[in-house]
Amino acid sequence: MAAASHATAVAANGDGGAQAAVYRDPEAPVEARIRDLLARMTLREKAAQMAQINLSVASPYALSTLAVGSVLNAAGSSPGQLPTPADWADMVDDFQRWALSSRLGVPMLYATDAVHGHNNLYGATVFPHNVGLGAARDPDLVRRIGEVTALEVRATGMPCTFAPCVAVCRDPRWGRCYESYSEDTGVVCTLGSSIVAGLQGTPPPVHRPGDPYLAGLRNVLACAKHFVGDGGTDQGVNEGDTICSFGDLESVHMKPYVDCLAQGVSLVMATYSSWNGSRVHSDRFLITEVLKGKLGFKGIVISDWEGIDRLCQPQGSDYRYCISASINAGLDMIMVPFGYEKFLEDLLFLVESGDIPMARIDDAVERILRVKFVAGLFEHPFSDRSLIDIVGCKAHRQLAREAVRKSLVLLKNGKDPKRPFLPLDKNAKKVLVAGTHADDIGYQCGGWTLTWDGGKGKITVGIVAHLGPMWGPPPPPTRVAGASPTQQAGRASAQGALAGGHLTSAQGALARATAATQQLRQPHPPAASRGRAASFSLLSLPPLFLSPYKYPFGGTTILEGIKAAVGKNTEVIYKEFPTAATFADQEYSYAVVVVGEGTYAESLGDRTDLQFPFNGAETILSIAQRVPTLVIIVSGRPLILEPEVMDSIDALVAAWLPGTEGEGVADVVFGDYDFEGVLPVTWLRRMDQLPMNANHELHDPLFPLGFGLRMEMGNISRHQC
Repeated sequence: MAAASHATAVAANGDGGAQAAVYRDPEAPVEARIRDLLARMTLREKAAQMAQINLSVASPYALSTLAVGSVLNAAGSSPGQLPTPADWADMVDDFQRWALSSRLGVPMLYATDAVHGHNNLYGATVFPHNVGLGAARDPDLVRRIGEVTALEVRATGMPCTFAPCVAVCRDPRWGRCYESYSEDTGVVCTLGSSIVAGLQGTPPPVHRPGDPYLAGLRNVLACAKHFVGDGGTDQGVNEGDTICSFGDLESVHMKPYVDCLAQGVSLVMATYSSWNGSRVHSDRFLITEVLKGKLGFKGIVISDWEGIDRLCQPQGSDYRYCISASINAGLDMIMVPFGYEKFLEDLLFLVESGDIPMARIDDAVERILRVKFVAGLFEHPFSDRSLIDIVGCKAHRQLAREAVRKSLVLLKNGKDPKRPFLPLDKNAKKVLVAGTHADDIGYQCGGWTLTWDGGKGKITVGIVAHLGPMWGPPPPPTRVAGASPTQQAGRASAQGALAGGHLTSAQGALARATAATQQLRQPHPPAASRGRAASFSLLSLPPLFLSPYKYPFGGTTILEGIKAAVGKNTEVIYKEFPTAATFADQEYSYAVVVVGEGTYAESLGDRTDLQFPFNGAETILSIAQRVPTLVIIVSGRPLILEPEVMDSIDALVAAWLPGTEGEGVADVVFGDYDFEGVLPVTWLRRMDQLPMNANHELHDPLFPLGFGLRMEMGNISRHQC
């Protein structure tokens, strides 16, 4: 039915001969189909295939008239308030219908950031972030997570995800440390290639490394990112400079891409960062000579979000230079994501003036078409509605719970090694649970969850608390003609704040929403405004306070897991910040203190100090001095544990960013399962030790890479999967 609809659309646009063309024949070899279609395309149609735009500016004009090649949703942008999987599928299918009605009927490629499950979707299964999976070191588990993620992404009509991140994090100050599996290249190689196999399916033995691959319609295209060296920047600065020889770049940071290419990864995303001062987005040696030449990659090399704009200062001020430098370096698809008409106008000028060779355009479009043919988009362009009911199903959540169990790392178990503190007694009379992270699913999930940088509170059931719980419910939004659902949501949020009397932030938000709408209406937004339009429409708008009843189950917190695990006669007392009154005339058998980091993404997470935020150390000490205490750290990286804290506590567990299934923590600390995790990164003692990795000449960590205890079997340590 999908293929028939496509043919009908092509015929309706006056290109009936295309129905009998080689590119329309699913039995023809892929390379023959590419050559046939490429020969039929005008320069303008080729250029449009190289643009990827955000869903907020997708329209019949963009996708049908201009035939733009790809659409994405930035984290936090969506087809309305609390969209269901069917809402997402409806939107993607609409976009696809517009694309198929273009002159040649080339389907668009839709992509999303499903980086720890389908994390932009309410009701989806949210898995531990990569650093936790690096602690689990279970390639089969990671492959199965890839399979489940692919199913839930496909349920919303999307055939592609911007995952995995195969950065090798060499400095915990980096704000994307939690997106890295490990500081150990071997661990990243094994787990990165495993999730590619889960997402795309395992290629057959005859598969040629570098060729894009997709097993079937229940798999999704994977994108290895960010090529190359993003985890090795000086002092861990996001989008910074990786200063090293090519030999070190190749042996530490490039190896995971080789393994991903062997699994048929279909896209590779360039890094914002630089190598020895050279921006990778314009580095022809790395992109064309190494990735495409030496490594033999035949898929799509895509930019990061407005990545080419960063090639000049102020960003995007010399946009033609940005386009020329990046495409001549070897980028094939540009994540524009808003000012696509300006991009196409400038790209056409650069080709017609000879600044960008036609051969470079043809190479880029060949790669884009190759991936689309391999993905089966020409024959099966629309969503599979039979998959909708599996989103967030019990089996998927059980897999996420298993991942949580396996990712936990036991760092201390008893002040006296001969008298272990864990497992905890399920039938204790009275238990104190405390800390900022004990009952907060937003903190558990971390960044890249429903929004770009995540949020505090019950975010998975539609409640976000970036600006505090004082906001009342928003009034019905005022309709803005021509505004996208994302812009409408931002306006509604701002109006809700106005109703609650919070004028300063609300007026700013309303102004930003209005400005973004006005800018996106312009056919050619000025270069200086392109970056601002992105931040206005996606990152600067306060989120909605949404009704929780549409998605009544959004996972379990660690506190909820504890309450479910203890005996029926055990009393669990929860105090986020215990006071002296909490301990007056009370006898607790033990305390569980759950503390950690706030949520963040990318540069928002860069740190020069890794002390506990939210007075976490003080909370620990105030309790551990009174009650035997287990501390659980919820974080995307190691945090400083002062000697006083370590001496005061009885047990210590690193839980990383476990996602929606907090019961997995209780499964282990109460002894139903033993600990299996080992440290994926070196745990520092002091900030002045950084950067510090295994085998560093001044290596004196608090806990080394690969360290982990078991409750019954003593110390375990392994440095490879």
